[in-house]
Amino acid sequence: MEKHPTVSKLQKRVTHLEETLERRTQELVDEMIYSVRFIEDMVVNSPYLVAITDADGRIQFVNEVFIQTMGYSLEELRGKVRIFHKGYPEDTKGLQEISEALSRNEAWKGATEVKTRDGRILTLRGIIFTVMSETGMPLRIAMFYDITGERQRENLFRILHEIDSLSNVSVTLDASLELAGNYLHQIEWIDLFSIHLMNEASGYLEMVYSRGTSKQFENTVMQYPASSRTVADVIGHRATYIDHTLFDQLVDENLKDGFRKEGLQYIASIPLIYQDKVIGALNLGSKKDHPPDELTRTALEAIASKLATLIALVRTRQQLEETTMELKKHIYELNTKQQMLIQKSRLESLGELSAGFSHEINQPLAVISLVMENILHRVSDGKAGKVYLTRKLNTISQNLTKIQQLIDHIRIFSRDQAVLSLDRLDVNERIHSALSMMGAQLRKHQIRVITDLWNGEGYTVGNPSRFEQVILNLLTNARDALEEKGKLHFGNIQPKEIRITTQPNAKKIELKVWDNGIGIQHENIDRLFDPFYTTKSGGTGLGLPIIYGIVTEMHGEITARSIPGEFTEMTVLLPFHHSRIEEGSAVP
Repeated sequence: MEKHPTVSKLQKRVTHLEETLERRTQELVDEMIYSVRFIEDMVVNSPYLVAITDADGRIQFVNEVFIQTMGYSLEELRGKVRIFHKGYPEDTKGLQEISEALSRNEAWKGATEVKTRDGRILTLRGIIFTVMSETGMPLRIAMFYDITGERQRENLFRILHEIDSLSNVSVTLDASLELAGNYLHQIEWIDLFSIHLMNEASGYLEMVYSRGTSKQFENTVMQYPASSRTVADVIGHRATYIDHTLFDQLVDENLKDGFRKEGLQYIASIPLIYQDKVIGALNLGSKKDHPPDELTRTALEAIASKLATLIALVRTRQQLEETTMELKKHIYELNTKQQMLIQKSRLESLGELSAGFSHEINQPLAVISLVMENILHRVSDGKAGKVYLTRKLNTISQNLTKIQQLIDHIRIFSRDQAVLSLDRLDVNERIHSALSMMGAQLRKHQIRVITDLWNGEGYTVGNPSRFEQVILNLLTNARDALEEKGKLHFGNIQPKEIRITTQPNAKKIELKVWDNGIGIQHENIDRLFDPFYTTKSGGTGLGLPIIYGIVTEMHGEITARSIPGEFTEMTVLLPFHHSRIEEGSAVP
């Protein structure tokens, strides 16, 4: 019986599919065998750390790079599970992430930390994926490359940068060292450290900061004596790194037990050098059984350099702050003393004026006395008419007003001005006022005063009482110079003369006080305004310095010119405003 055409076609189709499936299966098997052989070849010759495990994570194979990096042989690792993970079995979070990815038939990519046989912590980055073996069993291949150096460099550079940036933080030395300690503590090789600073007087290295040390150990290393090897190395600008096996040979006896009780395997001492001078040492201790690598050493010595700069800067900043506070204190004291000196000078000027003031006040009093006698005589004779009495009483009133003006002038001049007031000031007016107070005294000494005052309109700004003191002091100095010259020449000199002139000079008003007195020696001119410098017998040396202070206060200048035996000329330049003085207007 013939097969139905449709059935025949279906059988042919099935046969074709079976042949195709068999051929494709053989191709897949061939591809798998080739893939596994390719992977095996890749594992052996790969520059990466490669490990192959079964589906349960038991190690089947590791390449030579893995063995050299981790320090384990294949025999030690074969059949073991995750032996190289840091902190196993506590550190399971990363392992769980890997297991979950692989259970979903997904490749895991990322970074993880592992612990080598000698205790070093490495950071590895890579991939773990699954392949099928020739027998059809799943294999997991882990391929990693070591990024520890890269991470270490990044971390050390960050720490170095952070310590360097502490120079911009205005805090105390203790606070700066605490911040620096936070960063140093992040370096994996370091377990404890201290910072010692040099005591110049004793030659000791004295501890100012420590981290990670026991109290007993701190007491042991609180000071390094000048005779110790540590200080000798530091002073010699040498960084030292000492293995525990060399403690007996290189470490002072009293420090050995302390190091061992702390469990230290290595110690290091790095000098803190600022501007080629050793100011201290950074002392480090490590419980690791390996020395710091070259990168860590370089970083530690760079950090020590940054710390030295930081310590020097903070010390300088603190000294500057202390000096500033001391300076402010001295400025306050000087200002107080200056006010006292100005008041003392004002009182001295009042003493100088007493004789002239007595004469000035006695003159109107004498007039009043004579007028009163005359009035009484007329009244007794019955001849005191209204016109007569009015005229005489006006005379009395005028002289009383003059006395009142003199008294007011002395009161204003002598009062203590706690708050300095600045007003528009007429220089010529103050000159006339000073001469009215001192005129009688100058006449008594037979001194002729010549004035040539500019009569233009304008003003300067200052305190009238203080500026009047400037003129009085200049007149007093001129009078004394004339008297001194008279004594030397026994009175056989030309007439004694003082000239006072004012005139505009650009935007200044120029005041000159000239006398033909004894003069000033050339070597003394430059010291005229030094406080307490005087050539007068019994002089205080305060007059001219106070004048200088008052003139400077008014934004002016004062200079001196003299020829010994011939004359002295004092010149005062003050800011001058060419405008009318309007009563009640504000000071510019």
